[in-house]
Amino acid sequence: MAFPYKRGAETMIPDGEYEAVIHKVSIFNNPDGTDKLIVEFSLEDGSLFSHFFTPGFPSFDHLLVVAGVKLDKAEGEFDEQKLVNKMVKFTTKITKATNGNEYCNVVSLEEIEGKPKEEEEEAPFEEEEEKKSEE
Repeated sequence: MAFPYKRGAETMIPDGEYEAVIHKVSIFNNPDGTDKLIVEFSLEDGSLFSHFFTPGFPSFDHLLVVAGVKLDKAEGEFDEQKLVNKMVKFTTKITKATNGNEYCNVVSLEEIEGKPKEEEEEAPFEEEEEKKSEE
């Protein structure tokens, strides 16, 4: 008997700029320090990329802006689920830590105005149907 499995999101992708839709957001309750957000991105090729965002780092501030949070206060709370389905552009950079491990870091993140790609692809089909019904 074969064991079915589904692999999780990749945590290392090459340095570069990517466009993606935020697929999933969850909270990582860190027993050793500050809690983090785990953000899973659906890349243009359909693959998934997961990244930890830690409060206090610039990329976390970028994430707050995408969620619609004003950066006028040093601390607060926000609904992390507001990030789901947002189209974003982000830049990654692989860095080597002092312990010798390599990590893929998101160094910038911004929202792309517009609808998620799935909705954009459906729109022309709907327009064609409307044209046919008008004839």
